[in-house]
Amino acid sequence: MVLDLQQIANLAQAISALAIVVLIYQLYATKRAEIGRNSIELLNYLQQNETRSARRRVITRLHGKSSDGYDYEDNAAAGTVCASYEHTGVLVKRGMVDKEMFLHSWGASIIVTRHILSGYLALRRQEMGLTYYSHFDWLRDEARKYHHKLGSKIELAQGAPRETEATDHSKTIAGGIGLQQPAAS
Repeated sequence: MVLDLQQIANLAQAISALAIVVLIYQLYATKRAEIGRNSIELLNYLQQNETRSARRRVITRLHGKSSDGYDYEDNAAAGTVCASYEHTGVLVKRGMVDKEMFLHSWGASIIVTRHILSGYLALRRQEMGLTYYSHFDWLRDEARKYHHKLGSKIELAQGAPRETEATDHSKTIAGGIGLQQPAAS
């Protein structure tokens, strides 16, 4: 079988197109692997004892407390939480980690801690500028959108953060951060 020049050109184009598809797939797979590695690193960071203790202190001890009354440990915990979620916000916004995974796993904590620390953030912004910890705010807004889409509602009740149950899925959102489900009526 003898191929003419047109058939050779068509074959070369088909091979080139296939090579491009393979290359695109490899780039996609590499990007997904990078996002996976970054997500694991961020999870490890958020699960460090210091960061977990800071979130616990903010959620259990600072709710309802004026930021003017924070002691040294309160300020340290507030700063650790703000910095950890600022860092998370930057990575999520730039697509460097799995956005849905973080909003699903950490959304309730992000929303609750941002609310509790609103006075602290206002003071820091007076000192450092209005954009200080702006990615924390962006992350909180994204978490609200995500949880609204799921039908879950996160709210702060008298003295203790809690999440109202809108779906069975919302029960898992509160897991791990000490939020309580409301009592059934």
